[in-house]
Amino acid sequence: MESINRRIRLFVDAHVFDGIPQGTVTYLAGLYSELIKDSRFQLFIGSNERGVAEKFLGNNNFVHIKYNTHSKFKRLLYTIPKALKDNKIDFAHFQYISPLLKPCRYIVTIHDLLFMEFPENFPLIYRLKNSILFYLSAKRADLTITVSGYSKESIHKFFKIPLNKIEITPNAVVESHENPKPIQQLLDKKFILYVSRIEPRKNQALLIEIWKELNFCDQNIDLVLVGSEGIKDDQFNQQLKDLSVREQEHFHWLTKIPSKNLTWLYQNCSLFVFPSSAEGFGVPPLEAAIYGAKVICSNTTAMADYDFFGEALFSPDNKIEFKKLIEYTLNHMNTQSDAKKEIQTRYNWATISKHFSELIIKNYNEKE
Repeated sequence: MESINRRIRLFVDAHVFDGIPQGTVTYLAGLYSELIKDSRFQLFIGSNERGVAEKFLGNNNFVHIKYNTHSKFKRLLYTIPKALKDNKIDFAHFQYISPLLKPCRYIVTIHDLLFMEFPENFPLIYRLKNSILFYLSAKRADLTITVSGYSKESIHKFFKIPLNKIEITPNAVVESHENPKPIQQLLDKKFILYVSRIEPRKNQALLIEIWKELNFCDQNIDLVLVGSEGIKDDQFNQQLKDLSVREQEHFHWLTKIPSKNLTWLYQNCSLFVFPSSAEGFGVPPLEAAIYGAKVICSNTTAMADYDFFGEALFSPDNKIEFKKLIEYTLNHMNTQSDAKKEIQTRYNWATISKHFSELIIKNYNEKE
């Protein structure tokens, strides 16, 4: 690898740090909490609050570019291009959408194209707008990145970008060392846990239906859903309306909880389920496994890579299979210690960040 005689000035659009927890927050925080240690880079972080960025990165060794707007249009049309030019940035990293003005080289991470693979699960306006914006961003990128082999094939399929021009930097999972904090209403209870945004493709409605059919309420096995509403799901909302008074006592929908509470849920659930029919990656089942939970997981899209779950993988389209696996796993299966070891080896930020930094340096040297 050719040596570099100065630090690469790398800008990261981290506006997601100022919003609700989501996959892109985890991705950026994990990736750059490692890369920030690499002396070959000078890091510039764009967000509304420096303190929030410091918290996510665990480090204050970066230049903060403050956004004085929450408007994505102002940010992309004016604020960021001006900042890139003023600070003589070499590379700028964006999630999904990059500015039209291009004063430096762009890295664009397209996490998934699920709205194109499964259009029935997404509003028409969302599909039309993002199919254009994501396409333009991916085509104009100097480095096009994604998080799984499934998403790589999808980008190639829809945007006609050669496979050898798409790189993979997956998500990773980190076991927290902070003390878990119990959720009082769930202390000493058995419960099934599912962590994900509420959307039709996530199949929360199906899980509620199966929980009711298996009469888990009468067995004092609660159902806990963690996640805010992403895309309106009429079936989910109808399932909520149809819950009996007794079922409501054993059903818990937690839209937003601190990480300490989430750790406690992973550690104390009787079973973690992940019946999503479509994911660009899928972090929660990996997190659950490293905290020692029993896990059953969908085998579709990106989750097909999770071969370490073995017989705990299932098709969410097969309700009977899903139902039987829930019962069997609750009563028989042990925690998947082998899966935990494989996850920690395969999905760790140090390895992923090192690969990512080498991709940038290679691109930098090729075009100098």
